[in-house]
Amino acid sequence: MISKLLGFLSELFSRSRTHQQWERVLGKQLEIEAKIQKLLTPQKGKKSPAVLYPEQSDEVLTVTVEAPGLAEIESLTLEDVVESQRDLLIGGQPYSILREPVDISTLTCALKPLAGCPIYPAIDFRQGSEKIRPIMHWYRYSQPEVLRVDGKSKENTSRESITRLDGPTRRFAVTNCEYRWTGDSYVPSSIDVGKKLFLVADLGPHAIVNIRIVSYNILADLYLDLSGPQESLFFPYCPKAYQMYEYRYPLVMKELLSYSMDLCFLQEVDHRMQMRYLSALFESIGVEMCFSKKEREVTEGSVIAYRRERFESVFSECYGIASLLEESGSDVLVLRDRISGDLIVCGNTHLHHNPKHEHLKALQATVAVRKLESIQKHYSDVNPDCSVRLVLAGDFNSTPDGPVYELLSTGVLPKSSSWWNLDENITPEDLLYYYRYYL
Repeated sequence: MISKLLGFLSELFSRSRTHQQWERVLGKQLEIEAKIQKLLTPQKGKKSPAVLYPEQSDEVLTVTVEAPGLAEIESLTLEDVVESQRDLLIGGQPYSILREPVDISTLTCALKPLAGCPIYPAIDFRQGSEKIRPIMHWYRYSQPEVLRVDGKSKENTSRESITRLDGPTRRFAVTNCEYRWTGDSYVPSSIDVGKKLFLVADLGPHAIVNIRIVSYNILADLYLDLSGPQESLFFPYCPKAYQMYEYRYPLVMKELLSYSMDLCFLQEVDHRMQMRYLSALFESIGVEMCFSKKEREVTEGSVIAYRRERFESVFSECYGIASLLEESGSDVLVLRDRISGDLIVCGNTHLHHNPKHEHLKALQATVAVRKLESIQKHYSDVNPDCSVRLVLAGDFNSTPDGPVYELLSTGVLPKSSSWWNLDENITPEDLLYYYRYYL
């Protein structure tokens, strides 16, 4: 692998160069070779990072990826499949892939609204976005612009919030507004005189989301023991040179930069990655980062990051799942949306890895969600007029057919579940992820 890597570098730098330039190139090649050899050579007296996972399982977890209508999928890479398909079945669960979703950059209405005269909005789509014909919903403000408070005039500064109504059609309710019409244009009547209009442009179910969330396990370097032969590695299918942090870190940072993310959740973040690279990367794009090191004697942890122009931090604290069993500590970041004023309780977790302990992962997920819901309830109680949402992200080390997904999607893992049979010392009970004592 080293010879292939150096051969690639030689080809890359094979164009005409001066003697001094070739010396610099050769020096760089030797430097890379020395670093690779150093990483591949076991260090005397150094404990292998693999001991941090004393109960690693030899069981192979197979996850199937199917693309309806795509022949010979086995010969393609995952990148090929994702780039060419819109719908996939992963582990039997359907997923849709959205690329460049429809997004509007500006929506204006320069025409003066006059009773009996039609008005049309002007729409500009984001560069690269598909141009569609959105469904326009017209509303009229039902509250006055100026309120009387204690005999004094006060500007009505309350923000509007939009909620999609249940039902087969896409209809919306807007606070402080009364629905008037759905169509490309609107003709104000005499009852609209003196009122302001509010316009909702519905781009359909595949439009860009209000908040873009990214979650990644970026693989802590301390868990990679590359001293043995290729076939004995934890990831034997990946060449050693591609597993080294010097190769992986630039690709991880490139990937993170490719998203216009509002919230970012990372797991297995090395202290080196966090201190030297991530902090500088996030600072350059206006993202605030909160790093939480694991409680064990390791140098990796998790990161919750948020875009400063969109959110402000209200509260943050770190916890370990084990400590929550004794009701002490917390690991949470509460953010306020600068646009809507809503609060978001954010949690980031990394559940147990061993596939033989799926029932333990469900218990860990229960503890994490209950803690987050208790914090959500607290902020809902002290902010009765504010919407408080909850986001739990992380590496759950589970698949859609596992107990963690069943628990979080249905709210219960019944005592009849076969997953409890993994431990004969456990007496099965219905496991609920929500707080019974405050519902």
